[in-house]
Amino acid sequence: MLYLKKFVTGKLYTNCYILGDTKTKDAYVFDAPAHGNEIYEFAENLGYSIKAVILTHGHFDHILGLSELVQRSGAPVFMSESEAELINNPEFNLTAYFIAHLSPIKADKVLRDGDILPLGEYEIRVIHTPGHTIGGLSFYTDNILISGDTLFKGSIGKTDHMTGDTEMEIMSIKEKLLTLPDETKVYPGHGEETTIGRERKENIFLR
Repeated sequence: MLYLKKFVTGKLYTNCYILGDTKTKDAYVFDAPAHGNEIYEFAENLGYSIKAVILTHGHFDHILGLSELVQRSGAPVFMSESEAELINNPEFNLTAYFIAHLSPIKADKVLRDGDILPLGEYEIRVIHTPGHTIGGLSFYTDNILISGDTLFKGSIGKTDHMTGDTEMEIMSIKEKLLTLPDETKVYPGHGEETTIGRERKENIFLR
């Protein structure tokens, strides 16, 4: 059985998720917006071992708490192959436009479309969904989709910044995410959860 816990942290109310196998107590953390110590201690108190911190993309509001979380947990950092060389660029990670201190980030493992990440008795499929950023990633397992800033409830991610591309984002969603089962629960980088079925029917950006 899978366990999923959402944290809403930081000034932009960014979502962070712990996804774990309740049997093996292995877990991944998706994004680290802030409060790395609190996220680590929450997982530790439940007996979960953080196997990696996985980034959906490299914008500052998803990674400000990364160094703190990595320092406490000792976990490696997984991120898109397309963003490993960009993530410390202030224009790409948007720290050039916001007052934000960001410690240098290094990828311990780069992820590509179709990669499979083991999580106890489960497998998580890596889905490359460029558009919000060039290396945006979504993650799917057992009717759970962690969509980063690609797909939101009733909306899509902004593209008016470095490497953003609206046409590419819509194509990513239609060709890679809307092909998932209707009952798939979508856990986005901001805002409330939704389902693939709801977004297919009601999301005005995808018509």
